[in-house]
Amino acid sequence: MNGFNEKLEAKVAERNERAKKLYRYLTDVARRIGESTTTCNSVTDLYTIHMELQRQKLRDNCEKLLFLDPINSGKKSLELLWRKVYYEPVCIAKKIREKADIENDSSDLYTHIICGIGHFHHILTRIQSEMNVKCNDLDFTILNEDEESEELKHATISEELQFAKSALHLCLIYLGDLCRYQVEIFQSNHLSVAARYYLQAAQIELSSGMPYNQLGNLYLDKNYNLDSVCYYIHCLTCETPFSGSLGNLIKIFEKNNQFYETLQNTENSTQTEHIQNTIANFLSLIEIWYFAKNDTNISQRCSLIIHQLKVSMDFLKPTLPDINKNYTEYIQVIEEESVTPSYLNANLVNKIVQICLFTLAKMSESDEVKAFACKAFTLALLSQLLQKFLKELEAMGLKNPAAKYKPKVPVNNNSNISEDKLDISEEHDNKSDTKEATSDKPHVALTTTEKNAEKLQNGEHKNMKKISKRRRRRRIASSGSSDTSNIETESSEGDTDESSIEEDDLSESTYQSEDDSKSEVSELDGSDIDDVNEKQNGYINKTEADQINEDKENDGAAVTGHLLDSKSIKDPQLNENEIQNFLLGNNFLCSIKLLQDWILTEKELILSCGNSGEALFQCVVDLLNILTYYFNPKLKGSNEIKDCKVLEYAKHVARNLKLEHKSIPLPEDVNLRGTTLCKFDKHAAEWQILDRFKPSIYEENIIRILNFIDFGNQIAKLVPRIRLNRSMKIFYIKKNHPPKINTKVNHKRSREWHNSKKQQVSSHYSTN
Repeated sequence: MNGFNEKLEAKVAERNERAKKLYRYLTDVARRIGESTTTCNSVTDLYTIHMELQRQKLRDNCEKLLFLDPINSGKKSLELLWRKVYYEPVCIAKKIREKADIENDSSDLYTHIICGIGHFHHILTRIQSEMNVKCNDLDFTILNEDEESEELKHATISEELQFAKSALHLCLIYLGDLCRYQVEIFQSNHLSVAARYYLQAAQIELSSGMPYNQLGNLYLDKNYNLDSVCYYIHCLTCETPFSGSLGNLIKIFEKNNQFYETLQNTENSTQTEHIQNTIANFLSLIEIWYFAKNDTNISQRCSLIIHQLKVSMDFLKPTLPDINKNYTEYIQVIEEESVTPSYLNANLVNKIVQICLFTLAKMSESDEVKAFACKAFTLALLSQLLQKFLKELEAMGLKNPAAKYKPKVPVNNNSNISEDKLDISEEHDNKSDTKEATSDKPHVALTTTEKNAEKLQNGEHKNMKKISKRRRRRRIASSGSSDTSNIETESSEGDTDESSIEEDDLSESTYQSEDDSKSEVSELDGSDIDDVNEKQNGYINKTEADQINEDKENDGAAVTGHLLDSKSIKDPQLNENEIQNFLLGNNFLCSIKLLQDWILTEKELILSCGNSGEALFQCVVDLLNILTYYFNPKLKGSNEIKDCKVLEYAKHVARNLKLEHKSIPLPEDVNLRGTTLCKFDKHAAEWQILDRFKPSIYEENIIRILNFIDFGNQIAKLVPRIRLNRSMKIFYIKKNHPPKINTKVNHKRSREWHNSKKQQVSSHYSTN
C-alpha cells in the first residue's frame, strides 16, 4: 500500500513539474505575441504566417495545460488562451479599421473569429467528455454512467468538478463575445445567437453577474438603451456582480440625461418619438430611485410616465409590407422596429417591469419609506396592463359571463370617489400629487374606469340619484312592515336592519350572493355555467315582472334591470385568428405574470388600497370571470367554446396541465433564477421538470392563464369586497353604499323652521 502511494505521489509531482515548465513556456510565447501585436499597423499584419504560427503554439499548449493540471493551472491557461489568441487581436483589428476606415482586409479577421468559435466548442465538448459532466440550457450535472459517478452526484462536488463548472461558464462567455464581434463588425449574425451563449453561462453559474453585463453590452442602443439598463441592473443584483457594470450603468444614465434635457412639448410627436420620450422619462425616474437621489417632483414624474405608457399601449403595430413583393422593405421595417420601436411591444413592457422590480428590491433594502413611491408606480403599471389585457380579450370576442346580469337600479360607482383617488396618469396636474407621494395608502396607483369618468363628466350621476331615490320612496310606501316604519322615525343612520341591506344588495346586482357575509372563495367546480344560468332565468324574470307591476301601481315608472336576452344584443363574435395569435405570444402575459408574483408578496399593499382600488379590483374580477369561463379545465365547455377550435384545443391543453401548471417554470422564471425576484428557489426541484417537459409557446401562455386564475382567486380571498355567487359561478364586487339620508326627517325640520318663522312674523305685526 505504501508503495502504491509513493508511486502516486511521484506521478503527481512529475505532473506538477511538467505543468510549471509548460506554464513558463506559455507566458514566454504570450509575451512575444503581445510585443508583435502592438507593432501591427494593419489588419493584414495581424495575420502574417509568423503571427499565426505563434498563436497556434499558444493555442495548443494552453489546451494541453488545461487538461494536464486543471485544478492549479486550468483557469489561468484558459484566460491566457482567450486574451492573447482571440481578444487582443480582435480589439486591435477593430481600432485599426476605425482609424483607416477600410474593410477590404477583413476576411482574415472574420476567419479568425469563426475559428475561435469552433475552438471553444471543441473545448466545451472535451471538458464534458473527460471530466464526466454535462452542460445543458439550465443546469450543470454529473453524468450517471456508473456507480462511481452516482456516488459523486450525492457527495460534495470535488475541486475538479468545480473547475469544470467554472471552465464551461468561461467558454460560454467567450463564445458569446465572439458571436457579438460578428454582429458588431460584420453584421453577419443575429444578436440572439450571442445572447443564447450568455444566458446559458448565467444558468450554469447563477451567482455570477458577468453574463448580464455582456448582455448589456450586446444590446447597447437597442430600444433606446432600455435593454442595456435592465441587464446592467440585473448584473448588479447578482451575488457576484461584474465590477464594470456600475460604470456602464452610469454612462447609460448620463447619455439618457442629455436627451432628457432636450425634451420639450411632445404633443405633436410621432409614435416612435413618443415611445422614445416615454423611455427617456422612465429611465430618468429609475436613476433617481436607484441611486437614491432627492427629487421633489416624484409624484408628477410618476403621473406623467403612467399617462405616457397608457397612451403608448393604444398604439397599433405598424403594417408590414408584403414579404413576397417587397422583401427588402419588409426586412428593413423589421430591423427598424427591433432597434427603434414605434409601439409598446411585449419586450419593452417586460424590460420596464423587470427594471421596476429590481429597483424596488434595492430600495426596499435601504429605505422602505422611499420605496413606497416605487411600489405605487409598479402597482399603477400592473393596473394599466390588466386594463389593456381586458380590452384585448373583449376585442377578440371573449365575453364576460357576468355581463348578462345588469343592475336592477343603476348605481353610480364614482359619486364618492374624490379627485385625489383618480389615476395619476389621468390627473397628473392635480394639486394632490405631492400629497400622494407621501401618503400611507397607494391610491396614486389606481384608476377609475373611463366609462364611469364619462358619466361623471356628463352629469349622468344626477339621473341615477333621482332614480335611486324614487325607488326607495316606492319601497317605503308599498311596505307595511315595522322595518319601514323604523326608517321613517328619527333613528340613527347606522341602525339599518339586515333586511334592508340585503334588499339593497339584491337591487344592485342580480348575480350577487344571497348571503352578505364573506364567503370563502374556492376553485370553481365542474358545473356548466350555461346550465346554471338557465336555472336562474325563471326566478329573475319572475322578479322582474313583479317589480314592474309594483312600480306601475306606485307611480307608473318602470325600473329596468333584468337578465338580458343574449339574442337581443349583438355581441362581438369570437375571432379565432386573433385568439390564436394571442396564444402564440402576441401579448403582455409574461409581464403580468411577473407583477402578479410580486404583488402577492405585498398583501399589506393590496389591503391598504381601500376604495381607491375599485378599478384594479374590478379589472381583476372581470378577467377572472372571463378566463375562468373560457380556459378553466374544471368547467365544461359551452357550445360557443366547442365551435371555436382554438379555444377547444386551449381547453384540452389546460386540462392536461391543470395538475402541474403551478410547478412548471416559465422563461421569465428561468431568466430571474438565482435572484430574490424568482418564484422558485435556485436549487428547487421544479427546474428538473424542464429536462423532460419543454412547453411550447402555446402551452406557456396557457400556463400563464391558469396562473392568473389562481392569482385572481387569491386576490378574491384577500379582498373582503370580492364575492363569489356560487350558484352562477360568477365573481363580483360588493358596492360600498353611502349612508342613507332620512328625507322625511329633513322635511319635518324644514316645516318646523318655516312655522317658527311665520309665528315670529305674525307676532311682530301684532305688536305693531
